[in-house]
Amino acid sequence: MSEVRWGILGAAKFAREFMGPALALTPGGRLVALATSDPAKAEPFRAFAPDLRVHAGYEALLADPGIDAVYIPLPNRLHVEWSLKAMRAGKHVLCEKPMAMQASEFDTLITARDAVGVLAAEAFLVVHPPQWQRGMETVTERWPAVNHCELQVAAFNCTVRESGIDACPLEFSRGTQLMMDAAFASASSLRPSE
Repeated sequence: MSEVRWGILGAAKFAREFMGPALALTPGGRLVALATSDPAKAEPFRAFAPDLRVHAGYEALLADPGIDAVYIPLPNRLHVEWSLKAMRAGKHVLCEKPMAMQASEFDTLITARDAVGVLAAEAFLVVHPPQWQRGMETVTERWPAVNHCELQVAAFNCTVRESGIDACPLEFSRGTQLMMDAAFASASSLRPSE
């Protein structure tokens, strides 16, 4: 595959402002399609993907043979369902965090990925950035005798205001973004050293 042709499931703000442009600018990749029920929501994407195909539904995008991989920025509770559907449609998957909210769901995703032979990944910044790796290299270069850290602290603090949202923004069971981001960002900084 000389070029990865990307599709996005949903016209989420994060996809429009960050991931869509990143996919469009990635060497070896091209953003070719977007699934949204509102064609007007596709227009801002055309600023960085002028030849964008717009599908009225997620299933239609997954059925498009001109798409190799999909980015999934849907609400958290839909990540497993649509990641599985995408993999079963033969598409590689980059799913926004959390890809799943239960260990058993990850087992299901891994089984599907292996059965189909596609790649599937969670878009989780703090695991992959080069600055994280460089920070670890800097510590070992400056203090080679340090090979283990015993003190680990993580904290998350925010103010939640009345927002008019009909679902409670702190309801963890629904996978709301605020709680998931707080939990994952804090916990990821506590990874044990290799």
